[in-house]
Amino acid sequence: MGTCRVFCRSYNKGKKLKAFKDIPGPTALPVIGSTWKYMLPGTKRYNPERLHEAAHMKYEEFGPLVRETLPGGSGLLSVFDPEDVKSFLQQTRLQPDRRSHLALQHYRLQRPHMYSSGGLLPSNGEEWANLRRASQAVFGRPDAVASHLPQVDEVVRDFVVLLRKLRTADLRVPELLQRIKMMNLEVLLVILFGERFGCVSEHPSEQSLALMQAGGLSTQAIFRTDNGPLRLYRYMNTPLYRQLIRSQDFIYSVAKQKYNEAKVLREPTSPSGSSALPILQALMRTPHLGEREVIGLVCDALMAGVDTTSYSLAFALHHVSTNLRAQQKLAEEAHRLLTASHGQVLFQMCHHFLGQRNGVFQSEQ
Repeated sequence: MGTCRVFCRSYNKGKKLKAFKDIPGPTALPVIGSTWKYMLPGTKRYNPERLHEAAHMKYEEFGPLVRETLPGGSGLLSVFDPEDVKSFLQQTRLQPDRRSHLALQHYRLQRPHMYSSGGLLPSNGEEWANLRRASQAVFGRPDAVASHLPQVDEVVRDFVVLLRKLRTADLRVPELLQRIKMMNLEVLLVILFGERFGCVSEHPSEQSLALMQAGGLSTQAIFRTDNGPLRLYRYMNTPLYRQLIRSQDFIYSVAKQKYNEAKVLREPTSPSGSSALPILQALMRTPHLGEREVIGLVCDALMAGVDTTSYSLAFALHHVSTNLRAQQKLAEEAHRLLTASHGQVLFQMCHHFLGQRNGVFQSEQ
């Protein structure tokens, strides 16, 4: 691995770069590297199903930078100091070099009639930069975000109504995390395709449940194959790789169907009462993006656009729910803003409310 090319304050402290091998970490064994730490019995094992606990164990034993060796000899660097994370992201944000979603990349590259690349998740360097640039022209424009806000607000209001229906006498909501995931899936689908899929319901639609299951099975298969010592799926269809194939085939079929439906429309369509152009149609109108690129980006969104938001929201709700003062501050500010806007959620309110949210969390720490 030569040298560690990222300037890390907690490690180099202004001195010249040291060799990557000098960064502390678990001992590497032949063939399997340091993945043996994930196979140990007992309390010293890095549990791949509880990565936050494994990360804490690494930090406690080795410090703010931890080096691991993967099968084949490549390295994995865990960075815990926020300043180091900031430095790393600043230096790699334009063309990152990551090692993840390798089985997904293998699946897509074996199907050139369906995909033109591995997609945003496993790609690196210039290929990633080109895909990111084209997709951000659609996903990341402030006016695009603002135009979809009424649709998102409608879904969230429906979600609040549903939670009140599901809430038990002791003020608990059964399977809340799953309900949050379904709400975020509905937000994603209405933004992508301009239509509701029935995710926010006591009895969600079969298609929405199948999409949620396919996304979960894909993530599970990718996670376990990424962290497996031998990556046997490269040579044979292992059970995990077959699981990935089935789930990805279903996600692709939905994306392909929606692409074909949008292609036959004479004029771009927006949801009733909305000025927002569905993301799929906006991608189809983007120069340098063909059918395979557009469908690949939609598949990436369908697979990866739910979990991160859902877990972040669940953790935020948990912390707010355990702090009465934070609840009161957020409720007062939301009431003030919504009263001034006659109940409408406006784009400019989001910036203000997010700043207020950060202030609440900081003041209540």
